[in-house]
Amino acid sequence: MRTFRINKGGIIYFENTVDNNVYVIRKGKVEIIRTNTLFLVDNNLKNRKRLKEGDVFGFEEVFFNLTRGERAIALENTELIVFPITDFSAFMEKNITIGEKMINSLAGKIRKLNNKIKEISNRTECIMEHGKIKDIYIYFLKQGEYKKAQQILERMIVKESDVEFAIKEKDRISILQSLGISVEKIDAIVSKYKDNEELNILLAILEGMKIKVVAEELHEKIFFEMIKIKKKIGKDDEYLNRLKEFLEEFPYSDYIKDVMFDLIEEYDKRKRFPEALSIANKLTDEELTNEEIEKTKKNIEKLKHDIPKEGEENVG
Repeated sequence: MRTFRINKGGIIYFENTVDNNVYVIRKGKVEIIRTNTLFLVDNNLKNRKRLKEGDVFGFEEVFFNLTRGERAIALENTELIVFPITDFSAFMEKNITIGEKMINSLAGKIRKLNNKIKEISNRTECIMEHGKIKDIYIYFLKQGEYKKAQQILERMIVKESDVEFAIKEKDRISILQSLGISVEKIDAIVSKYKDNEELNILLAILEGMKIKVVAEELHEKIFFEMIKIKKKIGKDDEYLNRLKEFLEEFPYSDYIKDVMFDLIEEYDKRKRFPEALSIANKLTDEELTNEEIEKTKKNIEKLKHDIPKEGEENVG
């Protein structure tokens, strides 16, 4: 136990820090503030709590072994008694009133926590009833949280909510439970989703994989598969943008020729002939098969013909 004096406006502790001490105000006043960031104080009065002489603070985080969730600031010149947690238990035994205050405070927090859990549980039931559970499943897939996604499917089976879908999906994503992501695993999961109406689920799985992988080869593979899905589901603008992104991000990829041919086709469809011709000319630097060389030559000849001559308008 030690005494600690701090001037008005002084910070006793910051949020997101580890501090194993409990504080008693011997003299002065302290404000406990929940902040938005390390530097930005939340001005909402609901997130502020003022303490006076005799009040105890800082024990919740110590009790639950958490980092500080709030900031403590001296409102005036203040004197504190600082207890390491090992000393505070003995102090509490001798000071019954403070011990009761702490127990009541902790009990209140536990009650609030239990109420919050019940509220979340009720919301989940409501979501289940209104058919939004698939959205939660897809959300977990996008985050790469495959275990939680599996739990959602199990919940659907228990609640008899779209059981056929849940059983089918459990079988499909079982491969994701094994450790590691490889080209073979990506190909295996892609092969399981054939119908266009299911491609949004495959897209979510690939987004989750993209978060987890580090190797550039796997990033390329996932990105390329996501591009193909955009084309299948008819999101033309997104498809074009993803092709351009891929070309910039992975200029030496094994998939680059396919991407460039697709870009030429997309630009041609939009009558953006100069851009299409620019990509076609770049293709000549790639190692092409005889068939690809012939295709590229035809593209270049066609695009040169289609580009409006000076004084002509490019309609469309």
